[in-house]
Amino acid sequence: MSELDLSGIDPLRRGEVRRRIGVLDRYLAIERPTRADAERHAGEIGIGVAQFYRLAKAWRLHRKPQMVGAGERGRPRTRRDGVPEKSRSIVVEVIGELGADAKLADLLREVARRCEAAGTVTPSRGALWTYVMDARATSPIRTNEPRRIVVGRVWAELPTLHGDGNMFPEVAIAMLLPERTIIGSDVSLDPGKRGSAALALARAFATMGDVPADLQVEVSAADREEVLPVHLARLGREPLLGGRSTGTTIASNLGRMVGGLRILHRPHTANPDRLLAARSVKPLDGDAAATEVERAIRRHNEVISGDTVAAEPT
Repeated sequence: MSELDLSGIDPLRRGEVRRRIGVLDRYLAIERPTRADAERHAGEIGIGVAQFYRLAKAWRLHRKPQMVGAGERGRPRTRRDGVPEKSRSIVVEVIGELGADAKLADLLREVARRCEAAGTVTPSRGALWTYVMDARATSPIRTNEPRRIVVGRVWAELPTLHGDGNMFPEVAIAMLLPERTIIGSDVSLDPGKRGSAALALARAFATMGDVPADLQVEVSAADREEVLPVHLARLGREPLLGGRSTGTTIASNLGRMVGGLRILHRPHTANPDRLLAARSVKPLDGDAAATEVERAIRRHNEVISGDTVAAEPT
């Protein structure tokens, strides 16, 4: 049986989708199922027997995981949901002309000018920022940039169990530019422990194999001492400082998503418990969260490089 593509399923719902698929497959494996069988399996999913019959038939014919997780609430409204269509068109037009890397103030000024001329509402700065971040994630590779590695941190928007509470995993990443591929990473599932920037860089060097002697590595001031031994051992010199933080460079190249997984560029910009309540889902355990991060990075690299994206195994 071919593997199922779960890439279009919310990572927080994949566990439940896999569970439901297991129930459906067990039911369909029965040679001559009775109504009692249908009622029992429908109860495992939590739906009525009539609905279960329809779902089982659709699953047998199409095997699309997206149909199995229906009936759940989606993501809360965002700041750009109320932007009129005419304003959205202007935003896309301006970003296309000025570039996703243009200063937000310059983009907002031009958007406001065109929206006023067109007699439509000017989106807020926050709404415009979400469009810019999405555009950055899919913009063409800037081949005129120097080839280098940028080391920094992002937080995966995956509420994850830790002790009696929930957290967002911190991911130290080493990103190769201008390719925008993530070639080294380390995930922390403990809010009291940072993802290892040194380990992310060491894995990046291992991925590259033959590292050019003149390759530059940019790190934040906070991570410099940690990565220094790894950098000296491989390149024999100190890394470049990317300012107080390399987050701006990473944000401008990754946008808000990595392989379909929403990421945060600051650790406290969202609340795990609020997200769980809004989306009516349960937090992941540590192993599941780490697996989702690894999958997202792999898919990001495949999309960026133009490789065919493999189906996510169930």
